[in-house]
Amino acid sequence: MPPRAELDHHSYDASDALAKASIALSSTKRSSTDVPNLAKAKASLRQRERRRRPRLVFRSTHGITGSVATLCVCIAIGAHHVNIIPNVLSILAAIASVVTASSGMSIVDQAPKQTIVMERPFKVVPPHRDAFKRTAASIYYLSARTCWNTISNNNDALNWIWGISALCYAIIKFIPNPRD
Repeated sequence: MPPRAELDHHSYDASDALAKASIALSSTKRSSTDVPNLAKAKASLRQRERRRRPRLVFRSTHGITGSVATLCVCIAIGAHHVNIIPNVLSILAAIASVVTASSGMSIVDQAPKQTIVMERPFKVVPPHRDAFKRTAASIYYLSARTCWNTISNNNDALNWIWGISALCYAIIKFIPNPRD
């Protein structure tokens, strides 16, 4: 489900427009011109329905950077297959992904804390905000790992430091906390 901040609030359902047209006609005195007016409203509704804008609008930083990050990742994957500057593109894709995850953290509060998915035979209540935060943490981890694998040299001490810090980060960010 897309974040609520990015829903286009100006688009409405076709049934809403038809209801408005019929209410407008029923509230006034009916005359011989009512039938053509209703036909015009239905035709206008059909035309509006054909050219209706999508509900998801990328006006925010999160939507724009998400599109750019997706494009960068696709280009980086393609560059690795044909061996054209794959390292630079991988780092750019990692940076774009970090910016997307960071901008998404500002809209996490719009998500519900939890939603009941299933009542029977047992109750399933996934915590949405925590899942979004863990997703952002995994993006940070994967981006750091991509950068490390791209720029690291074969220094054993630095590899151990990286491994220990990555393990600590994973334990802190990925294991669910009972107080959350």
